Amino acid sequence: MELENILIYFITYIVPASLMLAFSFVILTRNINNIEHWLGFALLNTFTILYMSEFIRHLLPEEYSVSIETYVSTPVGISALSFALHFFWKVSLGNDDLKSSRMPVLFYIPLVAGILITLFIERKDLEKPLDVHEIWIYFGQDQASFFALIGISLFLIPFNWMLRKGIKRTHTSQDRHLLTFLAKIIAVSFLLILIVAIPTLQYMLPPKPYQFIGLILG
Repeated sequence: MELENILIYFITYIVPASLMLAFSFVILTRNINNIEHWLGFALLNTFTILYMSEFIRHLLPEEYSVSIETYVSTPVGISALSFALHFFWKVSLGNDDLKSSRMPVLFYIPLVAGILITLFIERKDLEKPLDVHEIWIYFGQDQASFFALIGISLFLIPFNWMLRKGIKRTHTSQDRHLLTFLAKIIAVSFLLILIVAIPTLQYMLPPKPYQFIGLILG
């Protein structure tokens, strides 16, 4: 493997992974006893793992790509969804709505389902076509990536709903500014998803560019 390619992989994945790791510890050390800060720490580090898995996937021979995708990227990506649901609910509604204190359990259903699917996946499901284009290894005609984009787009709706409800219920200007800022992040993330879904950009961007939404969140 050429040194130039390794440098490109390093800039594309290791630099964002390092930033997310740094962001996560900044959040955690601000208030280590606060559950929102622990959720933010966990959420950002799921993106750290995703970037690292893509870096390793491109360094290893192509035959390892599907296994890394199946056993690492997919369950970690689903865990990011669960942590995000819990985080946005907590910062917008969770501190006031005591009647819904058990609701976060529902947010981890996708995570449990993803782990079970990974554990019981059949070997034939590990056979996915790969599309190698210059230095990048894409998953050719990968329906999972397409549905991931659709799923992320759909889950931005409840995120936005929770934030809007939280803005109406908040009692301090500081909380209102925070929730308004997070709502803007959701809007920017949705716009980014629309852009990366454009077919003509497929080979101009690294595989799974929607993962870089984590940087916006960070």
